[in-house]
Amino acid sequence: MHRVDWADENTTEFQLGHGDLFRLLRESGFDVLDLIELYAPEEAKDARFYHSNAEWAKKWPWEEIWKARKR
Repeated sequence: MHRVDWADENTTEFQLGHGDLFRLLRESGFDVLDLIELYAPEEAKDARFYHSNAEWAKKWPWEEIWKARKR
């Protein structure tokens, strides 16, 4: 996944997949130490400014934390 067009918001987002991001970090001199996937807590409610709803975010990671160290 590299380019995502959000037609309803008339915006474009560019993202690398996990494998591509991992390789990019390694090629740039970083060691990847951890990848933490964050989920919505059980008590989460829907919010109008999210692209997904709370039930979706309880099942799938909503945010990620990449922990890397420069070699």
